Amino acid sequence: MEERHGVKNLIFASALLAGTIIGAGIFSLPYVVSKTGLGLGFFCFVFFTIVYYCLHLMYAKVALLHEEKHDFAYFAEQHLSPRAGIWASMIIVGGMVLSLAVYLVLAPSFINLFLGLDGLPAALLFWGLGSIFIFVELSMLGIAEMLGVAGILGAVLVILGAGSIVSKSISLSPDFSSWAVFLLPFGPLLFSFSGRSAIVTMVEEHRAAESKKQGFSMTKAVLLGTGVPLLVYLIFTFAFLRINSAPSVDPMRDLASLPETLLVALGIMGFLALWTSYFMIGLNVKNLLEEDLKIPRLWSGLLVLVVPILLFISGIASFIELVAFTGSVFLAFEGMFITRMWQNAFLQSRFRAASFLLYPIFVAALFYEIVYVIL
Repeated sequence: MEERHGVKNLIFASALLAGTIIGAGIFSLPYVVSKTGLGLGFFCFVFFTIVYYCLHLMYAKVALLHEEKHDFAYFAEQHLSPRAGIWASMIIVGGMVLSLAVYLVLAPSFINLFLGLDGLPAALLFWGLGSIFIFVELSMLGIAEMLGVAGILGAVLVILGAGSIVSKSISLSPDFSSWAVFLLPFGPLLFSFSGRSAIVTMVEEHRAAESKKQGFSMTKAVLLGTGVPLLVYLIFTFAFLRINSAPSVDPMRDLASLPETLLVALGIMGFLALWTSYFMIGLNVKNLLEEDLKIPRLWSGLLVLVVPILLFISGIASFIELVAFTGSVFLAFEGMFITRMWQNAFLQSRFRAASFLLYPIFVAALFYEIVYVIL
């Protein structure tokens, strides 16, 4: 009986991580693979799954050292320095605010499929609905997370079914004449595989299960939770590319040839997934601003409310560019913080020397974004 409950707890903890990982980033992946080709694209998917398996496990090991539940900034303060704790909070908040902008940029494409609205009116509708629930502060966030996962998986199933109907062959010829093609996937894949925010909750589930003698392996839970998104991403990307092997930076417009019924279903599923993720991320940002950076509730609320929509109105970037920038800059720094925290916490680990191999990955992401894209 205890063993059966242990398996159940393992699956639940893994689902928490997988559900957090699978999000808006999935819609950037067909474009990335169309540029890199199937071979390099598949390699990058597997490679970044391994990278994030290591990062998620390292972060879980750090969290397990502390008996009480804490957040990222606290771990940075304890294992790096008080100043690092402040920087960590700012990086997390900055990355999340940009993630909110990512959702605002992507949402009109889905809303257009079932309501016919596009551009600023659609973004304002999505922003209004999402912002309301940030301030309502729902107590049943678990249900919202389940709705978001259901929406994403529903969208994946629609694309998979449509890909089977269209059944076009995929012929992609990547251009290796520039070194940039090798670094192009870094930002979007860092964005797409990041699930750090779920790890502390997984650790709490692990402790609760251990107290009831229904424990499970955190290593297996992290492996499963990081591995399932890989499978979902591969299926989605392959199916999408069978519909359109030359996707643009606006993924939903590439599906205009599909039957109207499928487009409406895809629009509703995608909207549901983005909407639940938007207000959950917004609520998290609001709490971080108030608890970590000690910003008054009024100002933290205004920041969460105003900054994302201002970024959208300013035309800051396309969906793909925004995903790449968020991953290459903010999530790259987050990865460096996690790696360094783990190294300081486990000075005698036999894997410590190997962990230094993670730094060049994050540096390469930053290098591509700063040198090739910005400059």
